[in-house]
Amino acid sequence: MNDSTNRRRFLTAVGAGTFALAGCSGQIPGSDGDGNGNGNESGSSNTSGNGNESGNGGQNAPFPALDEGELVDDFENLEDWTPIEDGQVAGDTENALVGSQSARIQGSGTFAGMFRAYPEGLNVANRNLSLALAVDAPRPARVTVELLAPGESDMLRGTKTVVGTYTGWMRMDVGITGQRGEPNLENVQEMRIRLDAAEETDIRFWVDDLRATPKAEQGYVMLTFDDGVASQYENVFPRLNDRDMPGVVAVSSDSLNRDGRLYIDQLREMRDAGWDVSSHPEGEAFQQPLDDMEAIRSAVESNYEYLDNRGFPNGARHMFVPYHNVNQEVIEIIREYHELNSYFGGMPAAIPFTDPMHVSRVDMHDNGFTDLIDMAAEHNQLAVGLAHGVVDETEVGNDPLADMSTQQLEALLDYIEQSDVQVVTASQLIDNQGSL
Repeated sequence: MNDSTNRRRFLTAVGAGTFALAGCSGQIPGSDGDGNGNGNESGSSNTSGNGNESGNGGQNAPFPALDEGELVDDFENLEDWTPIEDGQVAGDTENALVGSQSARIQGSGTFAGMFRAYPEGLNVANRNLSLALAVDAPRPARVTVELLAPGESDMLRGTKTVVGTYTGWMRMDVGITGQRGEPNLENVQEMRIRLDAAEETDIRFWVDDLRATPKAEQGYVMLTFDDGVASQYENVFPRLNDRDMPGVVAVSSDSLNRDGRLYIDQLREMRDAGWDVSSHPEGEAFQQPLDDMEAIRSAVESNYEYLDNRGFPNGARHMFVPYHNVNQEVIEIIREYHELNSYFGGMPAAIPFTDPMHVSRVDMHDNGFTDLIDMAAEHNQLAVGLAHGVVDETEVGNDPLADMSTQQLEALLDYIEQSDVQVVTASQLIDNQGSL
C-alpha cells in the first residue's frame, strides 16, 4: 500500500486539521426535497460511525459538533432565545447533534432568526465563535451572527453565504464582516442569529453547538489563483516574489502543459519559491445538480494523485472547489483527500479553524476584498482572495482567461503591505494551527 492510500485512510478515520474531528452527520430533514422545506420532516440525525465523545453529557455526537473550546450554548434550553419578529424557534429532537435537540428557526418573508440577551455580559474577547449550521430553505442564503457589545451602536456582524447546492450540516467559523462603533467583546449583551433571503420565501434552518475557541494572534491573507493560467507565472509570480509574498496556484491536471497554461517546470519553480501548488479538479463533475458522486470522487482523487506524484505533496493537501458547488456528501469526499478546502462564502475565516473544509474566499479584484483585509487585520482573521489570469489593463477585455489587471494586483499588494496582516499559503496555515 502506498503512502497516499495510507494517508487517505488516516484522514478518513480522524478528520483533518487541528480542530477537525471524525464522525458523520445525518441529512437535514427536508434536504432531499425540493429545497423549499417540502421533504421528509421526520428524518433523524445519524449518530453512527466514529463520532467524537462530546463534552455535553458524554454523548457520541456527530461532526460538526465539537469537543474543543468552551461551550457557549448547546440549545438544550431555548427559554432564553426569542424569535425575531414573526419567526418561530423550537427544539428539534429529530435533528440533534449535541444532547437531545438542536434549535430550529422558521419563518416567512425575507428574514428569520432568534436572539438572546446576556444581562451579566458574555465575554468573548480574544475568542472566535463557531456553530453547527444547516439550511433547508432558501438556498443560497446569508446567515449572520450579530454581537451587540453592549448595544446597537457598538456591534459586530459575521455573515456567511450558504451556497445553493449545499445541503446538510456544516461548521461555521464566524468571521467578522462588519463593525459599528467600538464593540467591547468582554461585555456582549445580546447575540442574534438570523438568515436573510433574497426575496420573500419560507425560511427554515437549524443551529447547534455554539462554541468559543482561542483567536489567532494576528491577521492573515491568502492569495489564490485558479486554472493554471500562464499569466500567473509571467505577471503574478515575479510581483509577489519581489515583495516576499507567497501565493497559492490551484490547478487542474487537464489544463497544464499547453499554450496559455502553466507548465510543470514553472509550477516547480513556484513551489521552490514557497508557493502552494494545490488542487482545482476538472470542473464538469462539479456543475449542478451534483448528482454523480462517482465522477466527483474520481475528479478529486485523480487531481490529488497527479499533484502528489509529481512533487507537490504539500500543496496537494488543499483543494479549491470548481464553480463553488458543494454539498455535505461532496465535502466528505474532499475530506478524505485534503486538509483544507475553499469555496465562496463571502466572509473572512475565523482562525484557527474548527473545520478547514469550509474556508471562504472572494474575488480579489473586487473592491470589497480590501474591506475583508481590514477585518482580518483588526480581528485576527483570514481573508482569502481569488483571481484567474492577470494581464495589463489594456488586455483584460481581450483575454478570456483574465479577470484581473496587473495594475489592480499592484494596488492590492500595496494595500496589503500597508495593512497589519501576513500573506500565507494554505500549508502554512494548516501546519501552524497551534501557533497562529
